[in-house]
Amino acid sequence: MSSLATGTIYRGDFTANGSVCAVTALPGTVGVAYDASAHVLYVAGGWSGAAYAVELASATGNRSSCRARRVVTLTPPPPAASAPRPPLINDVIAVPGGGAYFTDSASNRLWAVPPYPSATVTALRMRGFPAPAAANGTGANGIV
Repeated sequence: MSSLATGTIYRGDFTANGSVCAVTALPGTVGVAYDASAHVLYVAGGWSGAAYAVELASATGNRSSCRARRVVTLTPPPPAASAPRPPLINDVIAVPGGGAYFTDSASNRLWAVPPYPSATVTALRMRGFPAPAAANGTGANGIV
């Protein structure tokens, strides 16, 4: 889980003793999704315009490790010069078999990321999806 206030990402074991610890902190963290096959946490960076792949350290014994082994910043192709605002990387889903999709709520694009450790990002336009709302400039939110 993550903190909207601080960007801190927490890891917890709620089946045993309920312990929670901080793994890392990233700017603007709003959404997280776990890829168990690669032991990677994908993180949506909100208004920071970034997305991240956080390789988690292996658990030792019965305790979860509370550190990130490696943090990779995922950067998509730049938006069109006519884009009204910077990206809002709002939500993420890990894909079975590896990789992830991120929503860019400022432009109604999806970011497609192949399985880790690749940091290549492809921006996909969502045709037919309503344009971002004029009031706050946001659109696509949530992904399953």
